[in-house]
Amino acid sequence: MIAGVVEGFYGRPWNARQRHQLFGWMKEGGLNTYLYAPKDDRKHRSRWREEYDTGQEAELGALLRDCQRHQIDFVYAIAPGLDIRFTSDSDRTALESKLVQIARLGVRRFALLFDDIPAVLHPEDQARFPSHAHAQSETANRLREALQRICSDSSLWFCPTEYCGRMAGNRPADSPYLRVLGERLHPEIAIFWTGREIIAETLGGPEIEELAQVLRRKPLIWDNLWANDYDVRRVHLGPFTGRDASLAHRCSGIVINPNCEFEANFMPIMTFARWCANPSSYQPDEAFTEAATAWTRLFNAGSRHEISAEDVSWLAEHFYLPYQPGPAGRELWQSIEQALHAPSPVNPATRSKLERTLQRLTEIQQKLGELENRDLLLALYRPVWDLKECLLFLTQYLAWRDADGQSTFTSADHAPELLRGGLIAALQSCLNRGPDGSVAVNPARFFPGTAGTA
Repeated sequence: MIAGVVEGFYGRPWNARQRHQLFGWMKEGGLNTYLYAPKDDRKHRSRWREEYDTGQEAELGALLRDCQRHQIDFVYAIAPGLDIRFTSDSDRTALESKLVQIARLGVRRFALLFDDIPAVLHPEDQARFPSHAHAQSETANRLREALQRICSDSSLWFCPTEYCGRMAGNRPADSPYLRVLGERLHPEIAIFWTGREIIAETLGGPEIEELAQVLRRKPLIWDNLWANDYDVRRVHLGPFTGRDASLAHRCSGIVINPNCEFEANFMPIMTFARWCANPSSYQPDEAFTEAATAWTRLFNAGSRHEISAEDVSWLAEHFYLPYQPGPAGRELWQSIEQALHAPSPVNPATRSKLERTLQRLTEIQQKLGELENRDLLLALYRPVWDLKECLLFLTQYLAWRDADGQSTFTSADHAPELLRGGLIAALQSCLNRGPDGSVAVNPARFFPGTAGTA
């Protein structure tokens, strides 16, 4: 089974040193595939027609050789969908020439990506093709033929424009787009799928089985469980979970697209690798604890103030998964809820728990500041700082309420212009969101420096 990592996010691509470390982690975990698809490599996406210069070509060649040394398959992806003209001979030639350049480096695995692109074909393309699916499948088939002429052992993967259930109207079996792909795309071209959603909370066997019938092949899962490019304030350190063990034989493989911050991805990669090794016996909590213990070595390498495995695990539980809080995060939320809604004064046990949490978080933050691995520090610094400041603000409020509770509470440490300040925070405050996703205008919305609310 294909099991690996895709560098496929929006944001700063990883560098050669980070990718080298990635391959070490992957080999340690038994993963076998790396997909090169950073959205902000301009020659991968926005300037896809341009061939790599000599220096860039050398870097890609070195990356391929690094993969080979670690027994990892290197897959090069190209994403021409923003502006390709499917009827253009020059565009077809540019696409083929670009991948010929990559093939000459020794690459034999390729991917053609049509995700996150305009929904309407160019007028000239509309005159020839009934739909996007017809245009894309013909282009993919031609590209596969061109690659086969150069290297008969090449293979091609394909990312559709409808790459999750919601994009297919929540009924993939009834999607004309997916049906055309299944009918017209060469059967040896693997097709990516992310699940019911772009960020799928769960992936089950029956839904994948149904999709396979439409696509006429087992899908290749592009798993965005830990992706965070959609919200730069978040980082996800929880375990691989919510995936049915039967996926191992119902899909052709799984590649994970993790956090943008490379150093934050040890836990995701190692827990995913543990699942791949034995899906039927996999236990997320056990995998999480084991990975946290192993990750601690990277925190403490060369550092004067060691962080315990328990502290690493506890910290990661506050930055868990998009749909699921970790145990420590859930406990903190419950303590805050209890304190805010209970009559004053705060229960002494609850107050003590919150104070201990703040103290522990502050001590961990101070130890992070001493890390020799500065990239690991920088990957975690902002979310840890943000959590500490939010908790400090809440505990100050609770202390004021118990001591006074009559005047207006303000915090000299957290002026409204500073804590959660700025235009983005103000815009986010305009609408209150309910747990069901419903929204309502927030009457207390506020933007410093303006006349106030309407």
